[in-house]
Amino acid sequence: MTISVVDFLDRNLIGREPLKESILACNPLETVRLLQMREGVAPHVHENSDEIIYVVAGEGTVRIGDAATPVRAGSLVVVTSGTGHAFERAGKNPLIVVSTLFGASCDHHADTAR
Repeated sequence: MTISVVDFLDRNLIGREPLKESILACNPLETVRLLQMREGVAPHVHENSDEIIYVVAGEGTVRIGDAATPVRAGSLVVVTSGTGHAFERAGKNPLIVVSTLFGASCDHHADTAR
């Protein structure tokens, strides 16, 4: 499957919502989501899946455990299963990321950031 993230965002922009999650692709072993954040996402853990996060737009901070790392467009973050992490947005624009959860199917991503 091929998708233009720019075109998808043109049709599905966050608006005034604090968080918008869109499922881009899924299969029994992974879920690919587009997360648009106007507010931070509280600390959470994915017990049964690793997460790869690619920052598409915006700026912010990813907290993994006690470490805080600034991120911006082009940043890539890997969070291993069972590791607590959170997002903080900086600036006035939404923080937009593509998140791939490995080991989590679309119908079983109840431990996702909401």
